[in-house]
Amino acid sequence: MLYFVVLLSMIAVAYGGTDGRPVVHLPKAVFEVINQAKVDCLKEKGLSDEIGEKFLKLDFTPDAGMKTFSYCLARKTNYCDDDGHFSDSFITLFGDHKSKDEIQKVVDKCNKIKKDTTTNTFFDVMVCFFKDTPVLVLP
Repeated sequence: MLYFVVLLSMIAVAYGGTDGRPVVHLPKAVFEVINQAKVDCLKEKGLSDEIGEKFLKLDFTPDAGMKTFSYCLARKTNYCDDDGHFSDSFITLFGDHKSKDEIQKVVDKCNKIKKDTTTNTFFDVMVCFFKDTPVLVLP
């Protein structure tokens, strides 16, 4: 999930700026893993490159392809559990950041979401987190 969050945050800056939220910097090495997970998910799930492009533009359309892709990417990066919620280790991505308690509250709030499938659950959890997180994670 580290790579997933980095990807979301990197794209947010590229397409819309940091919107005033503080930035948490992570190592650049994660991008190779992100790209490989993206390629693997698109191929394994038989999804078009357009879904990956929309995702990179933060165009989180609530369609089946986008939900499948985002859940696959989160699972491949190991910060999403089998139920479609952020795993316990997700918060460790933020180290000792001064907003860690606030981030944990957002994770806890978003992880209460439960939908009919794991892909639907994760999609809504992801959108909730990205909308409400007090920081952006960037390289």
